[in-house]
Amino acid sequence: MSDTATDPRVSPFGGDGWEVSTSQGVYRVLNSGLMGWGVYTGQNLDLVFTDSGPAIGAENADDLIRALLDNDTPAAQAAASDQQDQTDDDTDGM
Repeated sequence: MSDTATDPRVSPFGGDGWEVSTSQGVYRVLNSGLMGWGVYTGQNLDLVFTDSGPAIGAENADDLIRALLDNDTPAAQAAASDQQDQTDDDTDGM
């Protein structure tokens, strides 16, 4: 694991997995064995799907962690905040 493991948004998960906290949510990068490393989310560890298909098959965790961190840009953080504000407005009118 390279410098991504030292990022404060990354922490160990399970035996050899990683948990990545972003403005978009919490993701787990896990080794699925024959299918390689994948990105999962939610309490049921649902496989994450991207525009190009399922996020699985990476040779190492570092590439997936880096992609998650690289996509956690200020613009993504602002969009997540705006979405949360809209949810708050929808539920309580504020």
